[in-house]
Amino acid sequence: MDTEQKWAPKKPFHYVYLLHHAETGLYYIGVRSSYNKPEKDLYYGSGSLLWDVYRQQGYYHIDQGKPNGWEKYIVAVFPDRISANQFETQTIAAERKNPYCLNCTFSKKLRLKQLIKN
Repeated sequence: MDTEQKWAPKKPFHYVYLLHHAETGLYYIGVRSSYNKPEKDLYYGSGSLLWDVYRQQGYYHIDQGKPNGWEKYIVAVFPDRISANQFETQTIAAERKNPYCLNCTFSKKLRLKQLIKN
């Protein structure tokens, strides 16, 4: 009788999250797939403009823990990555003109400088 069990990865969680900095009003929308439950996942985004802000605030690596002043909210959890990606894309598109959204592409660097100065 074969009692050896083969290792099989558990199913990942696919979710869309919002990172918000209350003091500045800046926010970032992201999608993530992780084997950790979304509320336990220690991931804080990968956007280039988001990390420009993090670095200006003295945050350089996940080993520093949670970035100061930022809250992570789970917006929605999906059964697959495709659905999560579609939701993220639609959500960002709806925010494209908001100057506080760190996902938006036009004049990113200029807007960042203006927002950080205020």
